[in-house]
Amino acid sequence: MSESTSTSFGYGGAPPAPSKAACSTSAPQLQSMKSMKLKLGPVADAVELALSEALQEKVVERIWQKDASLWKTEPKAQENIRASLGWLTVADEMLGVADQLTEFSAFIRGRGFRHVMVCGMGGSSLCPEVLRRSFGQLDEYPELLVLDSTDPDVIADLPNGLISIIVYLSLLQNPAAQLNPLSCLILDVMATR
Repeated sequence: MSESTSTSFGYGGAPPAPSKAACSTSAPQLQSMKSMKLKLGPVADAVELALSEALQEKVVERIWQKDASLWKTEPKAQENIRASLGWLTVADEMLGVADQLTEFSAFIRGRGFRHVMVCGMGGSSLCPEVLRRSFGQLDEYPELLVLDSTDPDVIADLPNGLISIIVYLSLLQNPAAQLNPLSCLILDVMATR
């Protein structure tokens, strides 16, 4: 394959179909999202080989099946990997509790909360941070703050005036190891304000 040649490939096995409520995208739009065209230059042959192997090994289908053997062979490692693949189905799962989330949101607004702070480390705070940056704050809704640190200086730099706040500790692998230092630091800083 030459440098100027583009390669086109499909994603292999399709993921499970999203629920109708989750997807308002038309059929032609969905079809166009199942392939890509790339100009890969000098790495085109290597990418083509990797894609061919991935299709042959059914990597996409295996990811949707939460097949942890794609990454590791040790049972404990596979258990951790499977536990980390919830993002594959989270959209449909959240649709199942959308009414409860809306009710909770109304409750928080009605109680006058002005801030909601998610405290987590790494992956447990990544999604809330992306959502915060993507959507910002709606009028008359609490501001979302994301704290991804146990550094006392970072915590001390939190905005003053965090009086009406809900703090959510989002913990992944070892909650006990994260909970005590993080919650103690936050409570210490907030107690002095």
